[in-house]
Amino acid sequence: MIRAHVDAFLAQIRLDDELADTTFDGDVTGTPDRYCVVTFNSGDRYGDRLTGPEVAATFRAGVRSVGATRDQAQFVAERVFAQVMNVHLEVPGRQLGLIRHAGGQPTTKDDTVTPPLFVATDFFEFDSDPI
Repeated sequence: MIRAHVDAFLAQIRLDDELADTTFDGDVTGTPDRYCVVTFNSGDRYGDRLTGPEVAATFRAGVRSVGATRDQAQFVAERVFAQVMNVHLEVPGRQLGLIRHAGGQPTTKDDTVTPPLFVATDFFEFDSDPI
């Protein structure tokens, strides 16, 4: 169940031509100038389930938008925001709520890598209920 939600979220971001080849699921491959990395929790589960369909869940995605400059990182963050905010994803057998922004952190410079990179972090949430 988790994988289907992750795949739907990644696919939604990748609909943007600027992000299609530079949106990564956890690990970055290559050395793109600007990109985003998406990580997911396993879903906060609600309700009792002894038998029957899956219970309701709230999923949270962390998106790190990265660039060689502050402007590049913010460009990626803005594109991600435009792609996912207030969107209903589709997962078979589930009814998903609108994606909402659940917080973030200011764009910061990461001096621990060479060359330094700028990183903007945002969190998005959505609810998933069994149909």
